[in-house]
Amino acid sequence: MPRRCSKRAAQGEKVVQPRFLKARLSEDDHRQMHRIAAERGIKISRLTRTILQAHLKGIPVRLPHPHGITDELVHQLARIGNNLNQLAHQANIGYVAVPMQEIRSCIDAINQKVAQL
Repeated sequence: MPRRCSKRAAQGEKVVQPRFLKARLSEDDHRQMHRIAAERGIKISRLTRTILQAHLKGIPVRLPHPHGITDELVHQLARIGNNLNQLAHQANIGYVAVPMQEIRSCIDAINQKVAQL
């Protein structure tokens, strides 16, 4: 009788995963898989399952970013950049008077935050 494993789906119901797959890896590949899983804060089983599912579906692998950068964070950063571009455009056409030093300090602050990511 196969072992029954389950995980919770987004809606709360259980998704049964009854099949178990075993594979042999070289020492280097095994260490690398564990390193990648640890960097991304996930279990080795989730890493392996995600890679296999992406390969079977023919899509790029989507793993958690090692530094915790999410799609939402990238989206918010893009919105900040868009707002900054709009302000720079208005300053360039003379609609808003913004001192160059203030613009440079804002850009430097944004660059420092991005470098921390």
